[in-house]
Amino acid sequence: MFRLALAFCLGLVWTFSANAQSTEKFLYTRQSCDPFEKIIGVVTGKYGEQPLFIGEGLQFGMQGDTYRGGAMFLVNQTTGSWSLLHLYGDGTACVTAVGTEFEPYSGPVKKGEKM
Repeated sequence: MFRLALAFCLGLVWTFSANAQSTEKFLYTRQSCDPFEKIIGVVTGKYGEQPLFIGEGLQFGMQGDTYRGGAMFLVNQTTGSWSLLHLYGDGTACVTAVGTEFEPYSGPVKKGEKM
């Protein structure tokens, strides 16, 4: 009986230590995707947001695969609402994130950096 209890406890310790050592984390999300014209119409029409910047890059899928495309950050400087869109070559756009209280960053400036 003692050996069985000891084996069970050692098994629990091994299981918990193996899980604690795992540094790989996954975040599963759901994105709203539609043709770019439809998404941009909602963001600019309903929320009054306008593009602030656009860039090219990669988005990472749930299984680690990558998707090349663009990103567009839109903001309504009056209300502070903002949206981040990912754009794909087939004309699809996905809303990656939205938020409020947008404001320019006014944190510390690194030594030698000009504002």
